[in-house]
Amino acid sequence: MPPGDAPLDPDRNPTDNISHDIRTSSSGNFALIEDDFEGRSRITDGASRRPLDLRAVNIGYGDPLNPSSPFWQNWETTFQTIAQEDYNALIWQGNNELWPPAGHRLLRLTETPEAREITSEQNEAIIAQAQVMFAAAKAAGLRNLLYSQVIWFTEAFAQAHGYTVSPPPGNVPYSANSYLSNYGGNHPNAKCGVRSDQTRAYVEAVFAEFPAVYQDLDGFYLVPGEPLPAERSTYFTEAILPGLQRSGREPLVILHQWQVPLDNYMENIVNNRSYDNLWLGFHALNAEQFTDAKAWPAAVEWAETTGLPTLPVVLPGNIQAFPFNSAQLASEVIGDLRRTVEFNGFFYWPHARYASSLFRRALGYYGRTGLPYSDDDWLPELEQRFVDAQAARHILNAYNISRRIIPEMCALVNQSSMGDRCLFLSYDLMADVRWIDRNSSPARGRRLLPVVFYAKRIAEQPFMRDYDGSEIRDISSTQMALWATSEGGTVYHILPWDHMAKVRRMGDDCFQEAEAALALVQGSVTEARRIHAWMEAYQLFARYYEKKVQAATMALVYSYKDRSEDRAEALQLADQTVTLYTAAINHLQTELVNNHGVSFANMIPGAATPNDLLQMEAQERQNIGTIFGWP
Repeated sequence: MPPGDAPLDPDRNPTDNISHDIRTSSSGNFALIEDDFEGRSRITDGASRRPLDLRAVNIGYGDPLNPSSPFWQNWETTFQTIAQEDYNALIWQGNNELWPPAGHRLLRLTETPEAREITSEQNEAIIAQAQVMFAAAKAAGLRNLLYSQVIWFTEAFAQAHGYTVSPPPGNVPYSANSYLSNYGGNHPNAKCGVRSDQTRAYVEAVFAEFPAVYQDLDGFYLVPGEPLPAERSTYFTEAILPGLQRSGREPLVILHQWQVPLDNYMENIVNNRSYDNLWLGFHALNAEQFTDAKAWPAAVEWAETTGLPTLPVVLPGNIQAFPFNSAQLASEVIGDLRRTVEFNGFFYWPHARYASSLFRRALGYYGRTGLPYSDDDWLPELEQRFVDAQAARHILNAYNISRRIIPEMCALVNQSSMGDRCLFLSYDLMADVRWIDRNSSPARGRRLLPVVFYAKRIAEQPFMRDYDGSEIRDISSTQMALWATSEGGTVYHILPWDHMAKVRRMGDDCFQEAEAALALVQGSVTEARRIHAWMEAYQLFARYYEKKVQAATMALVYSYKDRSEDRAEALQLADQTVTLYTAAINHLQTELVNNHGVSFANMIPGAATPNDLLQMEAQERQNIGTIFGWP
């Protein structure tokens, strides 16, 4: 059984201080992972069992000037819990000299006294606490990495050097002295994005002082691409490297590729490398969401092209509202990471607002041990918690089935930069002609047909509806794939409606497992009921997702061919979608919010309420013709 006894309560994270706020390379000899739709993967005999060297999780310390900030707490219990979960590195986020809103906090700013904003007494107290904090993490076996950006600077520095002009609306063109207003927002002073001799010297001084002041700071997770004007890939050697060289140490630098072209990264960082302790940070495994246990092709390309040890980010940003708690899925992620030799670890960034402790712990456990997944790793603790062995197995099954519902929906209706989309699926994501070639997960190759492509073909050729070509109906279809010519006809494509029917069946199956568990549990009954309510929510939303994709498909078909029967079907499906959505939202309100104390405000960003979401869906039904450009 893996170490740690963190509860599996989906509303409670035992490490609340943790911020909530993958292909064989030519030199590797790794086995394939076989995986059907439901994700029952197995690593074949002979697979690599190498541990992943750096297993990092993000952790927030807040603002040191706030006396109630987590910064001032006793961190030892938190560090022990994280280490017991098989993580060995922390990536710290909080207010500092290079992290927005960029205040004078963790450094004395010896070389740039004009940037100081707090008293010497405040400064020394903060430094002392940070030194204790980093030392305690090291004592627990955790490396300390500071998340930092460039170019940011303090307001005092901006005042001293005349960077006080409000930016114009919108983004200004990149230039030697430009300011990116989308990072500064409405702040009256330009505290970021000014590239000048003064800001270059400030950044160099900061990277010289951090390693000198904090001996237990092991390095930086460094984002040189935002908010940095002009050629971003040159700034490492221009401003950061000189500071590191003057620090007297060689801390680890995980250099994030965000907003830096690969060719530039190769030319100005990898091929022009004068710093040995350098890793590639890749954002992220599936971009800012989760669709696949596999890394998307770009992550593998970057890792193999640079040849650097690589730390990809596991960031389930699209799964904000629901527990995302499958140990089996975590094992699949780790198994896939091991297949690319440059992936030397992972950075788990838990954006989920509801605890996914089993998933988090399993990432650490399988990342350290390299073992294949086994139910037996997790059932003993569930049996202890719920008393009945069969109830424990049903709950584990429910978690493992539900793990695919939202990722599979997002794999079909994909927008890689999106945040939370599990509580509302917009027609716009399927109507936008920009995605006509592909808006499905790139990890699926061309097998998973995008909704827009499918609708366009069946509008022109109705016989292709519900027909993937695997059944030979015409001699002309025997030599090539029906939907495309990929792989010389050896691949049969997955149709959107077939895909979403499987998503809906997973919703039904995970709820049935929760039903079976609830009839058997003898301990932690309240928790079992809450899990049951979450699995019913999964079921209701899976039904909604399926119907919304169907409605969008037929709305597109009508927009292409103007047949009255297609219009009638689209409207009928859209009406059914509203009914299913109403049931799903009402369940969230009555069961999870009213009966189980779940905060709806924490499920979705912004100020949306259940009524807001219902109105959004109703508005989409009302405007369906406009959205899809009906004749």
